[in-house]
Amino acid sequence: MDKDQLQYLVELIDDEQHEVREEILKKLSNYGYNLENDLQTYSDLLDKNRLNLIKPIIEENRRKWLYKNWISIFFVNDKKEKIEKALSLIAKFQYGLENNFETSNLLDELAREFFIYFPFGDEVDLAKFLFQNKGITGDKKDYYNPLNSNVVYAIKNRRGIPLTLALIYILVGYRLDMKIEGCDLPTHFFAKINVDNEIILVDCFNGGKLIYEMDILKTGNVSEKFAVSFLHQDADAETIIKRILNNLLNAYKSKKEEENEMLFKKILEEFTLSYSDNKK
Repeated sequence: MDKDQLQYLVELIDDEQHEVREEILKKLSNYGYNLENDLQTYSDLLDKNRLNLIKPIIEENRRKWLYKNWISIFFVNDKKEKIEKALSLIAKFQYGLENNFETSNLLDELAREFFIYFPFGDEVDLAKFLFQNKGITGDKKDYYNPLNSNVVYAIKNRRGIPLTLALIYILVGYRLDMKIEGCDLPTHFFAKINVDNEIILVDCFNGGKLIYEMDILKTGNVSEKFAVSFLHQDADAETIIKRILNNLLNAYKSKKEEENEMLFKKILEEFTLSYSDNKK
């Protein structure tokens, strides 16, 4: 649809006649993904009532956009870049298709800032920088907020869930040529580093607390077999992305946002199937 018609549609969306309103909503639904961006031109016409009428259309556009564009991650070969691509798509879905900021820009800024203050810093220094100096921490009050799976939200608001915070650490470290991986424990996702040939888990949700391999084994709660299967195995990109999707599915379920819940359920099912097929 021609953008020039948009002002006319916006002005009539709350028309007194039901038939007119229905026809306008139909035209806006067919406008396409550019609707959210193009509406910025006419923001002065969008009062609260009109925004509420258009909101379902915008949200449905975002769902369609994410579903259509999710396939793009399959064309990214590098593990860390594949994870970052998935996070970027999710951020755009949640924050809006009109937003131009990139997830990568915020991660780049953190990496640059760290390098300025700690030019010879290592993985341990980076954990302290992010989760103590910068104050990025776990969101224990609103854990199931869907935005806690959004890296942009986590960086800007300095809170998130274990997986999101660990991925910030991993992806900033990736920019600094650091070796940081993920440890996909069933109940809690940790980042993982190796110092002097000893595996150390980094609990990004709790201030970057360091948990040494020997300390884990000494507790008696972890068997040697468990340690080998989880501590010594790096979580791959597909495993991490599946966990991101599952977190979002559960978060939207807890918020009773059924359409978003079903969206991520569908994406997760199809992603899992594609992943299984690729492994054969």
